[in-house]
Amino acid sequence: MSTILIICLAIVLVLVVLGLLIRRRPDQYTITRSRTIAASPSALFAQVNEFARWASWTPWLAEDPQVVVTLSGPPAGIGAQYRWSGNKRVGEGTMAILESQEPNRVRIALVFLTPFASRGDVHFTFVPVTTTSTLVTWTMHGHCTYIAKIMHLLINMDAMIGGKFATGLASMERAVLAAPQVTPAPTPASA
Repeated sequence: MSTILIICLAIVLVLVVLGLLIRRRPDQYTITRSRTIAASPSALFAQVNEFARWASWTPWLAEDPQVVVTLSGPPAGIGAQYRWSGNKRVGEGTMAILESQEPNRVRIALVFLTPFASRGDVHFTFVPVTTTSTLVTWTMHGHCTYIAKIMHLLINMDAMIGGKFATGLASMERAVLAAPQVTPAPTPASA
């Protein structure tokens, strides 16, 4: 056998094995991170349910100080929309709140337009742990296209995106704890 034929067969074999590995990758992905924060579910829910507040904690804005963010629809809750356009690290896309159950849950439709087109279903849940703390969980589910499966072979998406989720939750905690706390007025003593 000639050397060229052996090299061609080896390349074909590698491509077949690689193709099989890619096809066997999961069709769905889930990335999730949680953090217990010393704040009420209502205070944390408001950080997610109102897109204008995301500027104080979302980890992606730090990736591009020139990113353009446009908010539309209602200021909070179902129908609120967030659109961004930034550099190649931030890309371009949209988010829309699909479900808003105060103070327990927010569900968001996420659409990436660039650098790679994809869709995700994002969930935030707020579960009281004690009377003064809440477990916040940030989860994203999505479908893996063939291109995404190739990328997942090369890049650990859970570590990359999950790391951003962890950073965002820590920033959310700082934002909530730095916000002025509203204390109810004392009730007058009865005479």
